[in-house]
Amino acid sequence: ADMPRGETVLLRFGHPAFAPAVVEDLKAPQDGVIVTMVRGVLINGTVTLTDRMTPLAEATVLMRNSQPPYDSALTATDMRGAFVQRLLPGLYLFEVSAAQYRSPGWTKVLVPEDADTVQVELVAAGVGRIRGQVRDAVSGDAIPAALIRIEARGMTANLTRTGGAGVFEAQVAAGDNVVSVETVPGYGASPTGAVRITVPEGKTAELPTFWLKPLPSYDVRVIGHNGEPAGDAAVMLVRPAQFGWRFADAEGN
Repeated sequence: ADMPRGETVLLRFGHPAFAPAVVEDLKAPQDGVIVTMVRGVLINGTVTLTDRMTPLAEATVLMRNSQPPYDSALTATDMRGAFVQRLLPGLYLFEVSAAQYRSPGWTKVLVPEDADTVQVELVAAGVGRIRGQVRDAVSGDAIPAALIRIEARGMTANLTRTGGAGVFEAQVAAGDNVVSVETVPGYGASPTGAVRITVPEGKTAELPTFWLKPLPSYDVRVIGHNGEPAGDAAVMLVRPAQFGWRFADAEGN
């Protein structure tokens, strides 16, 4: 009840004895919907700290399907750091989070179709913070809304953006992290590339400033085979890569 009439909705069903089920492309009102749940594959998992000896209790485990509709399941560890969940076959990404701990990046887990049980061992580390800034290499001005990618163990651990002052800050797992600036419209790639930094537990690690050089601007005129301006022509800058289309005016500019 109380669903927006005529709008497409997605329903997700969970049950401790079955794998999660997702029903897509439903439009309210609709009667007679049948949802079939299957038992799936039993996931027996454990979460320990990086010493692989100390169990992590009351931690949240997120399991995200890497295939459409990209649904996810949530569960928690018990006092022994163990958790149990049923999943449909497929490739999943597992992440652990707790008050003072988190997993260093995502862990890929393949759930085979022919398996009855899959054993999963996850590790978590104490958390720290990363702080840095992105600025214009010519003017020195801050660059807001720049996308920052943080990787750990070869997997994306966090995505964040710079604020109005060009500063970003993110919580990460303590240890080695790799930080890079994604493509920023109007700027070239950072000459420093990705920066590796070791983050102490409970501390904030300061990164050197990422300096981005603005790309030169220039005018382009588009003409047709007869030499007349091609008004409303659509142009995309492919190299260096920029997001979006530019449209020519009536003079082809």
